[in-house]
Amino acid sequence: MNFTSIPASPEATYAEVAQTFGRVPEFIRNIPPAGVSGAWGGLKVLAFNPHTAIPPKYKDLITLAVSAQIPCSYCVYFDTQTARLDGATEEEINEAIGMAAMSRHWSTVLNGMQIDSSRFRKQLTQAFAYIKKQSAPSPHNSQAKTRG
Repeated sequence: MNFTSIPASPEATYAEVAQTFGRVPEFIRNIPPAGVSGAWGGLKVLAFNPHTAIPPKYKDLITLAVSAQIPCSYCVYFDTQTARLDGATEEEINEAIGMAAMSRHWSTVLNGMQIDSSRFRKQLTQAFAYIKKQSAPSPHNSQAKTRG
């Protein structure tokens, strides 16, 4: 599959989709002909393209986490299957969903408490400067240094 071009017509799009999936799924067939090439092109050029900056498995895990938050049960199913096809383990899949849940949790806390954005950014800038000064590349490693 050519990952850099979008099919020029609905017929060419349906042929490419059938070549990819072995059929044209109903959700693709139901997209209006005027938009099907663009809709498929977006998936193909970015999501399915293995030659972008983000490796396929990571893209799958990102979209799975987003899908779980939207929530879109269709997308969760699709993204879970593509993650497995691209080598994600059940542990990685569950962790991606857990990370999405953690983002939702902290969004609820910070927005619900109406934390001032500028103070939040200032405090985190100071915290990350401290972490960087300790030669730890991320908060994950700062714990190991203080225990060691």
